[in-house]
Amino acid sequence: MTRYGLTLLLGVLALSACTDESVKPSPTTPPATMVGGYSKIANPDADQGLFQVTQFLGSKIGLQEGNPSMRLDKVLEAYRQVVAGYNYQVKLQMTDGSQYEAVVYVGLDDEMQLTRLKKLRPSSPTAGKHSVPRPVAGGYNKIADPDQNRYSDQGLFEATKFLSYEIGEKEGDHSIGIDKVLEAYKQVVAGNNYRVTVQMTNGSRYEAVVYISLQHEVSLTSLKKL
Repeated sequence: MTRYGLTLLLGVLALSACTDESVKPSPTTPPATMVGGYSKIANPDADQGLFQVTQFLGSKIGLQEGNPSMRLDKVLEAYRQVVAGYNYQVKLQMTDGSQYEAVVYVGLDDEMQLTRLKKLRPSSPTAGKHSVPRPVAGGYNKIADPDQNRYSDQGLFEATKFLSYEIGEKEGDHSIGIDKVLEAYKQVVAGNNYRVTVQMTNGSRYEAVVYISLQHEVSLTSLKKL
């Protein structure tokens, strides 16, 4: 090989080495985990995760106010944030007209923790003072597939949410909840009666009648363990 050819070959090899070095990926540090933003829950009355949170929250607010009989009336706004588990930011109204804003953390083990609670509006002087009309007898209509419709039928949703708390009181264990609604019937009176058979998460079964007045006040008419 001529001297010129040898020089040219060495130059090509040197250039190739430089090119290979230039395309080697530089070591990178894994990006830090970023906290996600809150996403609005479009239909809070139909969200099962939120249902469990509001049960927990209603009990906490009742204990804080020294009035365990106080109940959640409605969820005004709700947001969810995915972290190592979930944060739920909820604005709600109680049956006495008071409003609260709260953040509840639900861990990966489903344990709940109240991380913030702020009262936005005091109770209304007239809340809870409506006279409850005496139900007038009428026929019950069966609700088809009640367990599936539990979160889409507003009245049945409120009735089972209320009932879950009442059964927790009776059992002395608010960690249990309704596992499934086995049967449900609706009776239109001056308001609505809901006659339901439910199975709890601890396996116990109950039959109950829950009355919801025209003012959306909820009361337990009968409760029987099966």
